[in-house]
Amino acid sequence: MPRSVLLRHDLADGSWHFDWLIDPNGLGSPDDRNLITFRLAGRPDEPRTPIEGVRLPDHRRMYLDHEGTLSGGRGSLSRIAEWPCEVLLDRTGELWLKIEFSSGPTLLHGVPVHGTTSAWRFDRRANFPGRDNA
Repeated sequence: MPRSVLLRHDLADGSWHFDWLIDPNGLGSPDDRNLITFRLAGRPDEPRTPIEGVRLPDHRRMYLDHEGTLSGGRGSLSRIAEWPCEVLLDRTGELWLKIEFSSGPTLLHGVPVHGTTSAWRFDRRANFPGRDNA
């Protein structure tokens, strides 16, 4: 099953954020750039809502397993969590995810904030329209 990983990205200036990488289909080589990627201030598995983040360009698949120093003085990564994840829908302006957090299966619905393409907000949902979520 495709997966989702949460990485802590420590920057050279001493600041940090989370990078949330979502594998859309479980396919590809390590150099393929097909990981849906968000920069987050908080964890997506915490039971708060909404979850806000910035959508970044798709990242290479190698980052699903990478930890340690990044080239070019970009800081370092450490793995915080990993969850099975199914992308139910990914289209311009909408993303539906079913993630197996330790607290149980969770549906997240993401949309851009104020018509932007970079700032996104995710809310927990009870069901995915037109689909049994069991």
